[in-house]
Amino acid sequence: MGYKKNIASNFLTQISISVLAFLVSIIVSRVLGTEGKGISVSFLLFFQTIGQYGHFGITYATPYFSKKTEYTSLEVLNSNFTYTIVICLIMSLTIILGKGLGLIFTQYSYFMVILGVCILTFTMIAEFLSTFYIADERIVEVNKINLNSNILKLGAMIILWITNTLNLYTYLLIISFPVIFNSIFLIKNLKVNFKFVLNKILIKKELKFGLTIYLATLFIFMNYKIDQFFIDFMLGKSQLGIYSTAVSLAELLFMIPSSVSSAILGRLYNMSNSNENERKRLTSNTIKVTFYITLVLMIIGMFCTTLIPIVYGEAFREAKAPTIILFIGILFASIGRVSSSYFQSSGKPKVHLYITFVVFAVNVVFNACLIPVIGINGAAIASSISYAVYGIVYVIIFIKKENFTFEGLFLFNKEEINSIKEMKNKIFKK
Repeated sequence: MGYKKNIASNFLTQISISVLAFLVSIIVSRVLGTEGKGISVSFLLFFQTIGQYGHFGITYATPYFSKKTEYTSLEVLNSNFTYTIVICLIMSLTIILGKGLGLIFTQYSYFMVILGVCILTFTMIAEFLSTFYIADERIVEVNKINLNSNILKLGAMIILWITNTLNLYTYLLIISFPVIFNSIFLIKNLKVNFKFVLNKILIKKELKFGLTIYLATLFIFMNYKIDQFFIDFMLGKSQLGIYSTAVSLAELLFMIPSSVSSAILGRLYNMSNSNENERKRLTSNTIKVTFYITLVLMIIGMFCTTLIPIVYGEAFREAKAPTIILFIGILFASIGRVSSSYFQSSGKPKVHLYITFVVFAVNVVFNACLIPVIGINGAAIASSISYAVYGIVYVIIFIKKENFTFEGLFLFNKEEINSIKEMKNKIFKK
């Protein structure tokens, strides 16, 4: 599957999933209210975060070791899948034991904790399996599975809503469905016979290699989520429910960078590091297309924020201002979201690590200072400042250290304009 076709598939899938997520968020906001939505966001923050980052770097090392080392893809797959299952079991048993001893999650029922463990486990499995598809540039297959699971989730949500059975518990149950669905079909479509074998030497090498990427990715993920943790702790569940609505709307702008980030990572992993000019051309072109499309969507989104109290309900009126503020920051974050693939695929993940650490530190400091003063608007300002730093620092490093040019990163030539037209025709033709 070609790079442009993968981007086109990602783009269409992101649009579809974003629309589905938007519809789900409206239903959930109106049924659960600000308090109920805040409780669900707080609950999911923990289990989804552990599910995405409990692997300690193995998932991020998978594409590199399956493509650019002496190990075969099957060796890496078997060993890493075994490792993932073992880690999931250890974490799940620890959480359930902690609940049983009254050490953690005393405010949640056993049903919610077990549901959280399921979300954690299948999130980690789905995240791991997706890396194999990305490394093989089989992104269209992943997109189809993701889209189907999200359609089924919306369908189930609507049924619960119509039958007046949608509540906090049934909502969380439905939320767990897509990652379970995705895991099952990602395994099925790989069409390999798994062997539970743990290659300790390979795992040790991968942990050493993947730790830098892991920490960098964790820092930037926490940079996107730390404001919600602060609000939960400082302002309570109701304000978290309002702010999470602003976040979910603002993050719709990530539709474009999310569409291209996995595609460019897969393409760069399959390009020789000696072909430096082509790698730079691909990276710079992708950055500027992403930036300008995100800019257009940002402007449209700002005008649409007046509809928030109409669509979500009057209780969510406060979400308007933080949504606009976050839009501005995410425009710059789109640069960083795409740029990291260049350094990750070229074996220089520490560049991304240093940048994300600085960005995360900036966000923490500003959140701690601004939230007590101006509430959720302060959280949005803090996050937008850190997002701006994220994008601008990457631009500086590209120009100063990697010999990119400002024109190459932000201005189009005739050939690139024609390429954009060609991609647009493919998207709309499809």
